[in-house]
Amino acid sequence: MKVTSEGLFNEMETQLVKLVKLNAQGGIIASEYSDQIFVTSQISVMVILAIAIAIGLALALVVTRNLLTQLGGEPKYAAEIMQKIAHG
Repeated sequence: MKVTSEGLFNEMETQLVKLVKLNAQGGIIASEYSDQIFVTSQISVMVILAIAIAIGLALALVVTRNLLTQLGGEPKYAAEIMQKIAHG
């Protein structure tokens, strides 16, 4: 009986060692895959952020130009009217 139980124990140990190696290999593969996903996601976020900043700057410039055009015209017109009134 001792030979049989020792043989079974050795066989079980061998199977468990194989399972541990398989599990470790799976963990390494999953870690490498997650690293790739992280890098890809990081690059995507940076690109989207750069595009958003560029759009924000473009909109800010357009709004600023429109406001300056509108505000710049009215005071000039008011100054002309004041000069006409002053000159009679």
